[in-house]
Amino acid sequence: MVLYPQSLTMAKAVDRADARQVLEWLKDLINGTWENRDSVTPNYEKKIRPSVPQFYSWLPRTNCRECGEASCWAFAAMLLTGKQSIENCRPLFTPEYVKEREAITGVLDALL
Repeated sequence: MVLYPQSLTMAKAVDRADARQVLEWLKDLINGTWENRDSVTPNYEKKIRPSVPQFYSWLPRTNCRECGEASCWAFAAMLLTGKQSIENCRPLFTPEYVKEREAITGVLDALL
């Protein structure tokens, strides 16, 4: 979900009931934030969305297709859009790719 000053964009709502539930949650979040505004410290730091080349650079780049994608580049693109899971890249879970896996996991956790 993306919240803009005058609108919002929401994806992946299963049905109207699901959309209403998400909107109710958002309303509660906004109202709670307003009620606690004196104790909230704003963060004006701009988040930079990682790119496909950045994710690709962290992958083993073997094009093994164990993840179900045609290439590691395609996997990186799907991972970035949330259509793939890091767990599907089996080579990434070998000891030689610990740092790369931690980098991807850290970025993915920050995006959520």
